[in-house]
Amino acid sequence: MTQRETVLAKVVAVGVAAYVGYLGVNQLIVDPYQSLQAELDKQTARRNELNDELLVAYGVKKTWKDHTRRTLSKNEDELARRFLMILGSLLDEHGLTENRTITKRSHRRLKKSGFVEVPVHIRVTASLDEVVGFLHAFYQQPYYTQIETISLRPEKSGSSGSGSASKARRNRRKRNRRNQPREETKLSVTMVAKTLWLPKDAQVGHKKYDPDFAVDRLAEHDLSSYDAIAATNIFAKWEKPAPQPTARKPKPNSDEPKDPVVVETPTVDPREGLDKVYLVGTEVRNGEYVASVFDERSPDQPTVEYRVQDRFEPDGTVVLIHRLGIVIRADESDGNDETTTVDYFYPLGASFKQRERLDAARHPDIARDPRLTRKD
Repeated sequence: MTQRETVLAKVVAVGVAAYVGYLGVNQLIVDPYQSLQAELDKQTARRNELNDELLVAYGVKKTWKDHTRRTLSKNEDELARRFLMILGSLLDEHGLTENRTITKRSHRRLKKSGFVEVPVHIRVTASLDEVVGFLHAFYQQPYYTQIETISLRPEKSGSSGSGSASKARRNRRKRNRRNQPREETKLSVTMVAKTLWLPKDAQVGHKKYDPDFAVDRLAEHDLSSYDAIAATNIFAKWEKPAPQPTARKPKPNSDEPKDPVVVETPTVDPREGLDKVYLVGTEVRNGEYVASVFDERSPDQPTVEYRVQDRFEPDGTVVLIHRLGIVIRADESDGNDETTTVDYFYPLGASFKQRERLDAARHPDIARDPRLTRKD
């Protein structure tokens, strides 16, 4: 073998040895290291996922404890007993005691959540003012509770006697009623109130009932803010006001010269008769505001319903329906062949003749209502 071949053989041997060494290092060191690094990255991502789940679970546990704090007891039977006591106390406090019956109904277990509804049936005779006071206090309670259904119906007044004696008593009551304030109408009230019992979670526990836990479920916390409901009592029997005495005109002296007779063409008031038209109710039905209007001139006809943007003749267009009344926008002439847009407020329970010009100082709740559309 020549010297050149010897050098070439050595170079090939070194190259082969280096390649074999490279493969050995990759197989013994680099590949295991890369595998370990990939597994480490995977476990790090899993750890981050578990940390996020732990944070969510912590929030769920805290929320569940807050929910259990708004129930009356961790024991289902004890919760029902306390609920009955609280209802009785609230009814007594607001004067709902006449002909009262309170009946606990069977508990209802909700399949999906496992929650248990505890319903109580209440029947009582009371005035609208007493009912409003009870509902206001009921919805200020700091635990989960709800009036599921409520029915208000005027009590039917009984009658006794017959013939002329009965008629005389009715006439006497009618005469006395003119000089006395109108008695408050008694209502037959039927409602179902319910509260919730939440099942105990072994890992979370049940937080003790806290009667001072703040709950904000009312638009107004002051009971006087709801005085308009009783003031415009739609259940009160309407009584025609007594006629006002009219002064008699003195007889003219036949010796005095008579003024010439001027025949004037009678002008027809377009709003004539609106003193017989009453706004008897406002409500929200399926997310839509509805106003009910009763025309006393047609007592056999049902109430007429109006919605926002409906036209009420001859006054104008309904632009707002509120719990205190409605607002109608009218176009009026200023006497110079120009029209101006005016908003009028129609109080609930009043006749359309008693409308008032909308004023921010006198009607702040109405004027500030964001649903009131702006004038063009």
